[in-house]
Amino acid sequence: MIKQIDLMLKNRQGIRALVSTIDHNESHCDHIERSLMLKIFESDMELVHKLQLKELIIAMGEVSDQADRVSKRVNILTLKRRV
Repeated sequence: MIKQIDLMLKNRQGIRALVSTIDHNESHCDHIERSLMLKIFESDMELVHKLQLKELIIAMGEVSDQADRVSKRVNILTLKRRV
């Protein structure tokens, strides 16, 4: 994401490729998040621990979601600068 902002400020090409990479990585993180949730709730640990882990995974997933949102906003700003 820092690379993307640097590219925008220097008005170089390549932002779309970075947006695509960030989007792909965010989708991969979502897949991992769902997989972890499934494994946690299929396990035999106590419910309270399952719920705590669920909240932790959701919070960690928000990081990749936010990176994806910022990436898309930077892309929009770049497009607006070209017009």
